Amino acid sequence: MSSKPEKSKARLSLRLKEKVGKKARNRSGELVAMAERFEVLKAKMKHLVAALHAQHKSMVELNNTRVEVAKQVGALAEKSPIYEYAGLLPGSETPKGAVVSYASVHQSMANRNKMYIDRYKQFVVDYAVEWEKVVVTRISNDLKTSEKFRIDLDHYQTKVESLRKSVNSTMAKGKLVDPKKSEQLKRNEDKLTRSRAEYEDFASQLCVLIEEVTERAWKDLHPLLIKMAQFDATLSSDEAKLFADLNTVTNSLKNIAQQHGLKPQARLKELSQLSAAQIDSKGSEGTLRLEDGLQSPLGGLSVSSLPGFGSPGSLDMPDRVGGGGVLSPASVGSMGSLGDADPFARAQSFSSAGSFHSGGPA
Repeated sequence: MSSKPEKSKARLSLRLKEKVGKKARNRSGELVAMAERFEVLKAKMKHLVAALHAQHKSMVELNNTRVEVAKQVGALAEKSPIYEYAGLLPGSETPKGAVVSYASVHQSMANRNKMYIDRYKQFVVDYAVEWEKVVVTRISNDLKTSEKFRIDLDHYQTKVESLRKSVNSTMAKGKLVDPKKSEQLKRNEDKLTRSRAEYEDFASQLCVLIEEVTERAWKDLHPLLIKMAQFDATLSSDEAKLFADLNTVTNSLKNIAQQHGLKPQARLKELSQLSAAQIDSKGSEGTLRLEDGLQSPLGGLSVSSLPGFGSPGSLDMPDRVGGGGVLSPASVGSMGSLGDADPFARAQSFSSAGSFHSGGPA
């Protein structure tokens, strides 16, 4: 009886022969074709996961840069008539909605976005990573197991053929076959039969599995796509609602421009060409100044109590102020109502991922 080291050497010899060009025997043609399909799916899943990671990273960066831009705008506006609408932020005891500035709106959106970004990572990115891991690990391991079965089959087939050749040669010479040789042949023929059955059964089942994860991969993509669509719809809706407060900022800035005689066009050309005396506008600023850069120039009055602020539409100002190209409230309002319906209400989770609103499984 052959020892285990001898069997291992025989199998190693088969692998080496295949690597140097000898065609593998008994390899399932169907399994080869399915394995190629799996490689295509694996590549696509890898690209998807990489893209989702990149998108998540860009969302984090965009959130941070938005806040930084608002911060720097506020720094430039400090101790000026527009500071209240540019960089003023609410204090810890400030009533909700009492401060509406470019910086405060973006700070509110940034805080909300942090929550959304975390849920995007949990319900979208992590699901895709897990999907790839499950499929690739399962199929790759099964392909390796299948190859071991095939090598065993090749081993016993080669051994049986060698023993049969030896027995036939002995009989052709008119000699009696050694009973031990006959017993060895019978034993290996039985092993060959079992090995063939094991390989064919395993390869057949593996083909079914690969077909399921490749041809019907859309069933596993479906819950991911639902979460992505929910995320985009919910985030854009919340952004539209929060950024609508910038209409108030726009109207307030238009009112200040009217009070200070600012033209709709930017004055960069004047700054580059006119003399200092021609440019000097100190005398036309009136009394609207910030004493310390933090106190409101409105002296504690509400914005709506001042002339021109109560009805945004009453300001007879161009849609572009100071060359900034700011959208008018009318143009922003024409985007339409987003409604109050919860886009996650109809979510049907196909996986462990939960609702973006609830933070848990749907």
